[in-house]
Amino acid sequence: TLGASAFFTPRVALAANYDDAWDTSRVGTFEFTSVGAIAAKSHIQDFLVGPRIFFASRTIDKNKRIIPFADVRLGVSHLHQMIQEGLNPPATNEDSAFSWMIGGGVDYPIAPHWTARGELGLLRTHLNADAQSRARLAVTIAYTFGSR
Repeated sequence: TLGASAFFTPRVALAANYDDAWDTSRVGTFEFTSVGAIAAKSHIQDFLVGPRIFFASRTIDKNKRIIPFADVRLGVSHLHQMIQEGLNPPATNEDSAFSWMIGGGVDYPIAPHWTARGELGLLRTHLNADAQSRARLAVTIAYTFGSR
């Protein structure tokens, strides 16, 4: 994941992120089929943009605080898949479609300008004229230019 955001007020930012994920799977550990091994390779990319709203910080321990937030992002997802059966040529397909994500999380300041961020969201894609839902959990380190 690669992301950036710009603050418009001390509590509202416009956030953008790019996610990239790969998966290579085999159908079964032992292939006792007439065609042999069946392998699937998938590559999904998401580009999403939207508002992130920060709420009042909460003190959790002496001089330690967290800053909760909620966000909604809209954008596009692209999926490329390849299926191969045994020695046959692979079959490929790809699609791009509208997607959205809703979620929230907390920021935990760890040093001047540095923040640890935990996020949980629901990513909804609409690939191949069908809707898919994916839970998204992210733990990241964020750097803030200037002051907030």
